[in-house]
Amino acid sequence: MRALVLGGTGLIGPFVQLGLGPQSVTTLTRTGVPRFCETALTGDRHDPTDIAKAIRHASPDIVIDMIPFTTKGATALCDAMADTGCAAPVIALSSMDVYAGFGRIHGTEDVAFQPSPMAETDQLRLHPGPQGDAYDKTGIERIYRDRFADLTILRMPVVYGWPDCTRVASYMDPMLRGDKVITIAQDVMQFEISRGLHANAAHAVVLAARARHRGQHVYNVGEVTAVSEAEWTQKIADIVGWSGEMVAGPPRWAPGPVQHVVGDTKAIRDALGYDEIMDPTEGLRANVLFHAYQNSGRTYQKGY
Repeated sequence: MRALVLGGTGLIGPFVQLGLGPQSVTTLTRTGVPRFCETALTGDRHDPTDIAKAIRHASPDIVIDMIPFTTKGATALCDAMADTGCAAPVIALSSMDVYAGFGRIHGTEDVAFQPSPMAETDQLRLHPGPQGDAYDKTGIERIYRDRFADLTILRMPVVYGWPDCTRVASYMDPMLRGDKVITIAQDVMQFEISRGLHANAAHAVVLAARARHRGQHVYNVGEVTAVSEAEWTQKIADIVGWSGEMVAGPPRWAPGPVQHVVGDTKAIRDALGYDEIMDPTEGLRANVLFHAYQNSGRTYQKGY
């Protein structure tokens, strides 16, 4: 199988390349620097001409869009595939923030409380999120559904894992500097959201690529059990060895029940045999220890 990967140098992409094998993958990135592939092309993911050149070079059996952030980028891929006559199935990484419940939290959707966990057929947002057109997963999904007969959409959770420390730093930093109290908004403490370790999120992409499904499919990706923000913070505290206190602060959101954003992942587990190939607890531990290492002022060359 020959795979053309748009992007692939970030948090999930390297593990996708490792899973598919270096001889199977051609990447198209701004830098053209190979990670775990033999062919790395330089180009603009938003330029249909650059994508078309990559398609002709790779002759892919599958196209994997790792970075569909804007409708402009989605249209560029559609135009490039039409121009080249490429009929390979497309895998697009979306996000669970497409659900109306996410928009309800941020005030961009005037909808009733959305029950959780959310199935792939549940109500989606009608409007862009807080970032506007700069990040429009719902718009991208609509474009790809209209243009590609063979399409797999993977709605990703909050993805964590070293060397990206953004999911642990806000809680770790006060722990490492010796703060005895961490204040978290009362409703945020209760908030539950789907999470997933980077290697496990990549495994979902690899399984979808190997399946090369015909037709259109949508799958939520994430861990079986979603923990609250308070539980997530406690997991970090246990690894750090922090014995301070979490205190509930004033609520962040409007009064009412806390709107969770948890996806039901039964479909991908049943259809593709998806399961976590890396222990999430060990993955979080590695993430926490890496941030502690960074916090000590030492530098590290990104590697796997």
